[in-house]
Amino acid sequence: MNTANSFFHLKRCNFKIIDKYILKELLLPFFLGFLVFTFILVMDRVFELVDLLVGKGLGIGIVFRVFYLSMPFIIALTVPMGVLIGILSVYGRLSSDSEVIAVQSAGISPLRLIYPALYFSIIVTIGMTLFNNHILPRANYNLKLLLVKVSRKRPTINIKEKRFNRIYKGYTIWADRVDYKHSQISGVKIFQRTGTNVPTIIVAKGGKIFVSNDGENLVLYLHLGEIHELTSADPSHYRITRFNEHILKIPLGKRHMPTSVMKGSREMSAKELLKKARSIKNRRIKWVYLVEANKKFSIPFAAVVFVFIGFPLGLIIRKGGLGMGLSLSLAIFLVYYVFLVGGEQIANRGYLHPVIAMWLANVVIGGLGIYLTKRVING
Repeated sequence: MNTANSFFHLKRCNFKIIDKYILKELLLPFFLGFLVFTFILVMDRVFELVDLLVGKGLGIGIVFRVFYLSMPFIIALTVPMGVLIGILSVYGRLSSDSEVIAVQSAGISPLRLIYPALYFSIIVTIGMTLFNNHILPRANYNLKLLLVKVSRKRPTINIKEKRFNRIYKGYTIWADRVDYKHSQISGVKIFQRTGTNVPTIIVAKGGKIFVSNDGENLVLYLHLGEIHELTSADPSHYRITRFNEHILKIPLGKRHMPTSVMKGSREMSAKELLKKARSIKNRRIKWVYLVEANKKFSIPFAAVVFVFIGFPLGLIIRKGGLGMGLSLSLAIFLVYYVFLVGGEQIANRGYLHPVIAMWLANVVIGGLGIYLTKRVING
């Protein structure tokens, strides 16, 4: 038993000392776990940023802003994960050093040890709820604005080579090659379906894409191609028009201008989401907004849930350290994430109410944690 740094060798055990001791032991693995998982998720984002910087020729300033504005979304997930790592690490070490046994021998229930971690998780939950309601939506909206501005300067940025790209309602484009720096495309096929079910197909050797000066039209300046048309009145009439140069204007409208970009569900606070949901009669669309509103609270509350699952698992495993906390917390979070994403998909399709869907992960993992806690304390 480790007694050099333990408070348990004292005959009179002061609860404030216990709380300070556990909080001190909790903070370091919490911050380290938070940094490790943030780094892992950031690295996944880095490859996209490198592609923007190198493959698509955007400036370092724009790429840095994209990275900066993407961080709040990552932090919203990694803070609860950090809490889970800290819980597993601290209680695993207390159990492995037999300090939990010392608590019991002093006549104190081991359940008393969960209090400081629970207080800490409640503070984290409150802080992350405010973060998710104010900072995260603002960052998502600013990121959306930035990407809209970038896409207007570099209209080809969202076009992937050798894939069908839906660039606007009724317009799908294929390009064999894309020059992102100069907004040029080659091997072009455009499928245009507007106002009628009969599509118009435009094939061109190459072209250039830019946004009109008024910002309301996406202009495709095509060269050496053909326009294939069917007439809706008589489908047997098929017309082919060959051209050396052809200008195609796709209306974007003022709603898609950088100064008037509309907020989506992920760019709204909970108050805005609930207000929007009340104004929608279609249940499926309404539930999309209710899903996001519930996520503002259910994901931060996971910090509390992770205390109840991490506490008994730490005592059972009897092994402390950041390595154990990382591996076990990753497994638990994967289960949590599957429930979260699965519930979101089911709710968005209208099969399960958003409140149930978004809180199911907390209920299942929290219920399992309470069951294990009872087994550990009573066993």
